[in-house]
Amino acid sequence: MDPHNDGDASNTDRYSRRRVVQGIGLTGALALAGCSGDGGDGDGDDNADGGGDGAGGGGGDGDTGADTTGGGGQPVEETWTGVLTKPGDEGQHNPWSQNYNFDGFFLYDFLGRYHGNRHEFVGFVVDDWSVEGTTATVHIRDSYTWHNGDPVLAEDLVTQLDIEALVGSPFDSVESWEATGDRTVEFQLSKEVNEFMLLEQLLQRRLKAKTSVYGEYAEQARQAESEEDEQAVIEDLQSVELQFGAEQAPIGNGPWQFKEGSNQAWTFELYEDYDNGHFSADERNFDQAGWRYVPNKSKRSLALSNEKIDYWTKTHPTQAQIDQQPDSVDWNRVPLYNGYGLVPNFRNEPWGDARVRQSILYAVDFDLLAKNTSGAFQRDPIEIPCGVSNSVLDTYLGDSQDQYVTYDMDTDAAASLLEDAGFSQEDGNWYKPDGDRFAPTIQEGRGGYWVSLGQNVTSQLQEFGIDAELRKVGHTEMYGDIVPNGKFDLIGDWWSGQWFRGGYPGFHIRSVTVGWWADQTGYPQEVEMPMPVGDPEGSTETVDVGTLFEDLSTARDDQTEQDLIEQAAWVYNMTLPKLPMTVERDINLFDVENWEMPPLDGDLMKQGEPHWWADRMGEIQARTE
Repeated sequence: MDPHNDGDASNTDRYSRRRVVQGIGLTGALALAGCSGDGGDGDGDDNADGGGDGAGGGGGDGDTGADTTGGGGQPVEETWTGVLTKPGDEGQHNPWSQNYNFDGFFLYDFLGRYHGNRHEFVGFVVDDWSVEGTTATVHIRDSYTWHNGDPVLAEDLVTQLDIEALVGSPFDSVESWEATGDRTVEFQLSKEVNEFMLLEQLLQRRLKAKTSVYGEYAEQARQAESEEDEQAVIEDLQSVELQFGAEQAPIGNGPWQFKEGSNQAWTFELYEDYDNGHFSADERNFDQAGWRYVPNKSKRSLALSNEKIDYWTKTHPTQAQIDQQPDSVDWNRVPLYNGYGLVPNFRNEPWGDARVRQSILYAVDFDLLAKNTSGAFQRDPIEIPCGVSNSVLDTYLGDSQDQYVTYDMDTDAAASLLEDAGFSQEDGNWYKPDGDRFAPTIQEGRGGYWVSLGQNVTSQLQEFGIDAELRKVGHTEMYGDIVPNGKFDLIGDWWSGQWFRGGYPGFHIRSVTVGWWADQTGYPQEVEMPMPVGDPEGSTETVDVGTLFEDLSTARDDQTEQDLIEQAAWVYNMTLPKLPMTVERDINLFDVENWEMPPLDGDLMKQGEPHWWADRMGEIQARTE
């Protein structure tokens, strides 16, 4: 039997589950490699779609009282310009190449995106979807066309899904898919599933694979009969060279199409036939957008204050860079679903002992850490170290959050846990059960303000009597050698393996307890922990973590889903696969003198990628003379 379909070799629009399931591990690894945070002078805003949803501090109403679009005046600006964080001539524009020069913001639209403040999916390329039993269906919006005028069709989505399944798929329970009409794609599921988790995996993807460009590779993938054949298709796919202005050029479907570019700037022009159901091109009063290459945060701050760029988002500037902005610039802070924490190696003693991990949290003052490190205005202390971020505790845990341990600083509790684990204290210094000093090394590989966080934690542990040491390493060494080869006791890193997905525990907690991160840390798939939920002194029970998340992925009624979410958070809270200490915030700055923006403290703009939401919802206009 052909392993790439379900037995019907003539049906080339269907795809087998074998490769779909195989790809999940790769997805986690690629996510780690592609999103590296600040990284010294970087902003975390170059190639990744960052951010979290929910309310946060800072910001204003995006309105300076200047003339807006009424009255038919001439726009004061013609081009809405953001930041290009690497020279524009580096790389090329095949999304599956190894040197992809990210252009998705302008060129390609998502099928749909989750609005984290309204708690609903918003359709873009697709305008309707349904999940009935073991069948899911999406319908592509009739108004969508590619930039060469061709309609966006179901075959384009099938082409992309077939390619994604070849290189690594994000689906958990999808067995196959097929075009059942010109604009309809139907998915067959292996079982009834949690609808939110399915839609989150399905809709939040940019449609990039026009069949006329990528169809031959999707067909080769369907016909591949061995892993060697598959690898050959991947290599051919990655070698496709797409360049703006060349015979082989990327063809988008978003509101902006390429106009001109250099190593210093890209300019895109409004695609006149664009209509995403929320706004159409003829409703916009400016016709160009683009990026300007600005190499570091100091220069980006100056570029914004001098009106060389119009927005600077998903970034982490210093307080001084915020203060230097003129009144024409307004800003907000968006809480992420993630933050700083320590990652223990369960394979190395004593980190496999939950009491030791818990003692570290009790020994650290989260508030002091958040407020006395570089960029303090961009972070908050963690409220409950349970894998659920501050801004969505009410959403996912509700009244039950009072049951969880907050690990507020308590050196007596930390000492009691260490003593219970066989440690001893002499002259204020802690010793392990074998008599050696308790002297863990915290390795830090992200640079920038992460080093400041690591220094603060190290200092607090030393004050408690743990002879901690901070070791700074390069990012490549950390994630290319130290982490995959288990060469660590503790590392400073994000406490979740996800940044988006509505902060949903089924993704965020699973990402560090099952799969890639669990493989790196040695986190066990069966954990011994106190039960029931909310009773740290309860009887010890064995919890199969994989089964827990399998059950959550198939939960169909609200109460079952809620019970499983609370149990997942309890697993994190008690076993601490990572040690959360802060919640980070993205800072987003906008020129509101020359551009009419939606309120920066409103629900549209207080979520990840506010510039994207303002653009795609048609809520940005040039102010007029």
